[in-house]
Amino acid sequence: MSISDTIQSARRSLPPAELRVAEVVAADPEVVAFGTVAQVARKAATSGPSVVRLAERLGFDGFVGLQAAVRAELSERLRPAHERIRVSPRDDVLGHTLAVEVENVRRTLEAADPEVFAAAVERLADPERRVSVLPSEQCVSAAENLASSLSLLRDGVRLLTGSEFRVTSQLARMRRTATVVLIDLQRHETWFLRTAERVVDRGAHR
Repeated sequence: MSISDTIQSARRSLPPAELRVAEVVAADPEVVAFGTVAQVARKAATSGPSVVRLAERLGFDGFVGLQAAVRAELSERLRPAHERIRVSPRDDVLGHTLAVEVENVRRTLEAADPEVFAAAVERLADPERRVSVLPSEQCVSAAENLASSLSLLRDGVRLLTGSEFRVTSQLARMRRTATVVLIDLQRHETWFLRTAERVVDRGAHR
């Protein structure tokens, strides 16, 4: 059982001060993993003894035990997918592929900035702004899927592919109010970086 599950099971029996500590543990595990009793108590607006009592009530050997458990969970979350695959049961390919992919999606969404995400959605949904989807060579399939899905929801979506000259020519006719979705991996292609700079120079939102 995860620490969050343990907290959920114990919520109704926790005194107010310990409940506040539990909420900090669930919402901000990093402060527990890398902080002190005093820091956790301050964040929960309570006292150090309440932090220790909560840890013991959850079945841990004081704050040190809780801290070790939180660190272990964080370490598991941060392990690369290929490491998690190595320790997963080999006889349940579907189950273990599902677990890895769900974890990857969870980590991706948790890392997204809510304000940036909301702004991106607003621009993509604005019918007054044309949307161009520009992928690097290795991301064409993902770009095709995005452009196709957006086209089902709104007009004015186009996929930019082909030679650098062709893409540049299409971008030259782009309005400054347009939105350009750039899709690339860490292996940046030189032509793609040049084109991205042109998008910025023209003032389009990307």
